[in-house]
Amino acid sequence: MKTAVSYLIQSQQAHPALAQANPPHGWLSRSEREKFDSLKTDKRRRDWLLGRWTAKRLLQETVRQQGGLLIPLDQFVVDNVASGAPTVACRSAGDNGHWSLAISHSQGHAFCAVRSGQAAIGADMERIEPRLPGFAAAYFTDAEQERITLHASRFTYHSLVTAVWSAKEAVLKALQLGLRVDTRAVTCLLEVPDQAANEAAADDWRPFTIHLDAQRLPQTPYLQGWWRLADGFALTVAQ
Repeated sequence: MKTAVSYLIQSQQAHPALAQANPPHGWLSRSEREKFDSLKTDKRRRDWLLGRWTAKRLLQETVRQQGGLLIPLDQFVVDNVASGAPTVACRSAGDNGHWSLAISHSQGHAFCAVRSGQAAIGADMERIEPRLPGFAAAYFTDAEQERITLHASRFTYHSLVTAVWSAKEAVLKALQLGLRVDTRAVTCLLEVPDQAANEAAADDWRPFTIHLDAQRLPQTPYLQGWWRLADGFALTVAQ
């Protein structure tokens, strides 16, 4: 990805304790522990734990690479603002940086992306699977549907539909709007590799173009997007 974004993917399978909704000792702050205890279902607890674990591991490694500091996981506090967007605070005196963070969950996996500074970032991870008939017509713009049709010979229809949907989710997260607005207020046009019928060509990060409808959105900042397919998932980042 040609951008100053770091990312990490973790699975519940690789972390059995998290899959059992058991937080490892000593890495949640008091406020995070209170949030965890307030969650009502095991699935929500498992997803939340995996997302926080992935986010903190990513933040720890990013700070180590950039400044040479190894900060304990419990010194990073990942909270949420009213819109649901995650925020980061570091209680260690050694780290004075500001971080923008995005977290996504899908099918027992967590995908986190982080960048320095306070500029918006959104990330999304979606399992590639068939959608209901009429899904694209209901949620995609005409331009997005035309782009999918154009490249249907190079990638499966379901892969492209999933990638476009994921791209929209990432953009709406960056805007801190989520699915509270019409998804057709955002147009995401994927750059698709030239290699015919070879989905492995999308294993690398590639850009997608973002158009925001000023008539239907409260803000329309300039955003850039990247997407890839990997291990049965579509991954997207918008910043």
